[in-house]
Amino acid sequence: MRYCNRGVFCGIKSLYKAARPARDEILKMPDGLKNEKIPREPDNRLRAELFGGIFSRGDRMELPALIRTLREKRAELAREAGKPSASDDNVLKKAEKIINGEFGFALSIPPEEVPAFIAARLHTEQ
Repeated sequence: MRYCNRGVFCGIKSLYKAARPARDEILKMPDGLKNEKIPREPDNRLRAELFGGIFSRGDRMELPALIRTLREKRAELAREAGKPSASDDNVLKKAEKIINGEFGFALSIPPEEVPAFIAARLHTEQ
């Protein structure tokens, strides 16, 4: 495996590189993020297939919706004194790493600043 540009995988056959969003796409995205969610699937096997499909398609515009859905589920479980599954946590971390790396690259900002950038854009667009 070969990594470049802040830890983003960029191998020859990588979907990551082929589907890297452009700066303009990212700047227009908040409008679509406000209401976008991934349907919640209670069956673990079907949920794993759904999430795996999102990663395999390489559509980076689906990942923010996935992150939002998983974060909302985590908050809901916290209110009920529950705990998210380890597989959901792993999917969330993987999606955040991809988004932070690729959006950071496209926007020329450090990956750790991407969540704050997205939150600020969503807040100002409301």
